[in-house]
Amino acid sequence: MDRLARLVRPAATGLFALFAAMALASPASAHDQVIQTTPGAGQTVSTGTLEVEILTSGELLDLGGNSSGFAITVTDERGLFYGDGCVVVDGPSLSTTAPLGDSGDYTVTYQYVSGDGHTLSGQYNFVFERPEDYLPAAGQSQAPVCGQDPVFPLESTSELAEDEPDASQQNSALEPAQEPTTESSGMSLTSTVIAGIAIVLLGTMSYLFIIRQRSQRLD
Repeated sequence: MDRLARLVRPAATGLFALFAAMALASPASAHDQVIQTTPGAGQTVSTGTLEVEILTSGELLDLGGNSSGFAITVTDERGLFYGDGCVVVDGPSLSTTAPLGDSGDYTVTYQYVSGDGHTLSGQYNFVFERPEDYLPAAGQSQAPVCGQDPVFPLESTSELAEDEPDASQQNSALEPAQEPTTESSGMSLTSTVIAGIAIVLLGTMSYLFIIRQRSQRLD
């Protein structure tokens, strides 16, 4: 009997260890894994308004239909964000739309809630080649939040100071330079001539008056 117990005990211990390992591994294996992305990792795209989709292996946990816990962000090489932050969850996939900026490398960062309640995340890169007729979208300085106004980067004060002329320069640019006009010079010259003529006339009249007085005395 003791010999049988000694033979059964190791087998029972091995089975228990196997069941324990399976129990510990089962929650991890239940996570919904990403099986496909659009665009694909490393792919080059030339569509300005990008449709991003993350497809997983199972139904995602979208409680209340408000997409809480789900997110997709698209950033460029400078760390600027694109899109409106709104995510659509449909069964095993989550998606968003993002108008892109200029050509370059972009990064997609995503987060989703697996069917077992665990929150998972990841990211990958792709390349954007801007079409010639596409007007690049403006990058945002903060991650967009669905339903809220985007936040765009502000120019530094020093850059504004360099770009904007001072008040004196603006006034000189707006007001044409005042040059001496012929009218003012003519008026000044006319006043001088009139004053000279008046002096000559007064002198002449005085001279004639003196001559007349002398002639009367002689008579």
